[in-house]
Amino acid sequence: MLPRFPRPLPNGGNMKSRILMCITAMALFAALAIPPRLAAQRQTYTVLHSFAGPPTDGSNPFDFGSLVRDSAGNLYGTAFAGGASNNGVVFKLDDHTRKQTVLHSFTGSPTDGAAPAAGLIRDKAGNLYGTTTSGGTTGYGVVFKVDPSGMETVLYSFTGGADGANPQAGLARDSAGNLYGTTSSGGTSGNGVVFTLDPTGKETVIYSFTGGADGALPYARLVRDLAGNLYGTTISGGTTGNGVVFKLDPTGNETVLYSFTGGTDGRAPVAGLVRDPAGNLYGTTTIGGDLSAFGGLGCGVVFKLDSTGKETVLYSFTGGADGCQPFAGLVRDAAGNLYGATESGGNSNSGVVFKLDITGKETVLHTFTGPDGLQVDAGLVRDAKGNLYGTTVGGGASGYGVVFKLTPCDEDRANPEGCGDRVESTAVAFIRTPQVPLGKTAVTSAPTATLSPTSLTFSTQAIGTTSVAKSVTLKNTGTTSLTINSIAITGTNAGDFAQTHTCGISLAAGASCSISVTFKPTSSGTRTAALSITDNAAGSPQKVALSGIGVNGGTLTGSCIVPVGNQCAGGKPLFGCPTGQPVITPGFVGCGFGPLHHDVPVDTSRRCRIPNLSLSGYCIRTVP
Repeated sequence: MLPRFPRPLPNGGNMKSRILMCITAMALFAALAIPPRLAAQRQTYTVLHSFAGPPTDGSNPFDFGSLVRDSAGNLYGTAFAGGASNNGVVFKLDDHTRKQTVLHSFTGSPTDGAAPAAGLIRDKAGNLYGTTTSGGTTGYGVVFKVDPSGMETVLYSFTGGADGANPQAGLARDSAGNLYGTTSSGGTSGNGVVFTLDPTGKETVIYSFTGGADGALPYARLVRDLAGNLYGTTISGGTTGNGVVFKLDPTGNETVLYSFTGGTDGRAPVAGLVRDPAGNLYGTTTIGGDLSAFGGLGCGVVFKLDSTGKETVLYSFTGGADGCQPFAGLVRDAAGNLYGATESGGNSNSGVVFKLDITGKETVLHTFTGPDGLQVDAGLVRDAKGNLYGTTVGGGASGYGVVFKLTPCDEDRANPEGCGDRVESTAVAFIRTPQVPLGKTAVTSAPTATLSPTSLTFSTQAIGTTSVAKSVTLKNTGTTSLTINSIAITGTNAGDFAQTHTCGISLAAGASCSISVTFKPTSSGTRTAALSITDNAAGSPQKVALSGIGVNGGTLTGSCIVPVGNQCAGGKPLFGCPTGQPVITPGFVGCGFGPLHHDVPVDTSRRCRIPNLSLSGYCIRTVP
């Protein structure tokens, strides 16, 4: 799919899009100043930084990863947009002074990346490593390094082919300096890859997802164990198309540890995993679980996967005060408690920070209201004192998101009596969404994705030539915004079809966009694939069946010679259809200076239709 396109932001601006963005539509706020609501539990919530947006600051830190923190307490992260070119930034934030510094402002293609959607990792020398979803030499994203002075180096630029495209996830790093990551698209089937990048910048694809039972569209950062095995998730694919948890051994052999059914076990995991010393894996799914919530899609779950592949749902979100749609991953403390955040739900439908104890009891640590931030997509980071740090996509003083700190009450040694009595945030004019009483489920409307037509059939096409484009219309016939996670060609002959579109990453209720599909066969015979749209509507991914027939038509350029009777002008004989190709009567006939199809058997009793070719040496013309 296209590497970049504009997207409306919570404050009404635009930014460069990443290809796969899982963003639930949030209500926009109008003018009405009211104070922020206190967190559900006695915690101290502090806004450390409120993003101001371009050109001097970042905006909208999606960070499908988390912040990284050094020993001095400085926080490092990325913002998806903002900066001098509005292509996103890498930033540093001093936890003590709250001074924020933009270390690098991305400039975009062809020499730099754009739209970083993932968090960073940091080596012992203080170098930061990350990915961008677009930009680079061909616009399909990069792997980059930023040194302590702020100098950026593009380590690898994705081509969008077998090497992968549009990385949404952050990186993992081994002791030798090799980096490991995923791309959300590209690869041999267009369904994403797992890759490694050595210290010289050489990329190796460890595994290319097929989109079948092995999974499709990995968005999450990988977890690596001491034996070199990699663990991750995909948001789609698996036996029922609802995503998988996978393991890759050091030789690149994949094992699907669990395939989500889309029911009470969860569906569409976007975040990565946490692994405990016993080898158990913990994660979240964005939907599924309690299917009475969120328009029948469910609000997601927290799950545990043991070493045998048995899944246990630790908690199923209801969409009420407990939160909904945990896009963010988890952090685990020494006692086994899990901490995370949701993108929506809570009393203001702006998301929550939660704690889940070892019995599965959920405690809401903070409920977002808008001025203090809204919509958490990034995971949390936890320091030795138990303080939690994170980012929000929107909200804050300018509506561009915030960096926050949450101090648990029992860790607030400096002010134990006042713990939980304040929320340090700047009030912003907005209208609060209706409160949802405790124990009740929010009634949430949902988008509906409608495709027209639902299948495309291309005429016979010469191998290596591109057909005239056919159009598909995607319309949101629901009542809330449709979030478009990806648009891709999948299936058996995915490489024979291509698509471009005008859709961006969200469609307002009632809006539509156009997707253009072309057919360029790589081999003869019937070729099939599917146009697949992954989104937050029911029935995702929606698909349009694609088919066409490839023929050995040769290279035809120039002008056509008009046939006369059974002869071409100039006395050249007519030639018939390749055996097995369809007969069109009246149809097209070919003539030229040799057989129309040199390398296939010819049935001279039939004439074949070969449209959309430029002509020279051979001729093709409609016969009355």
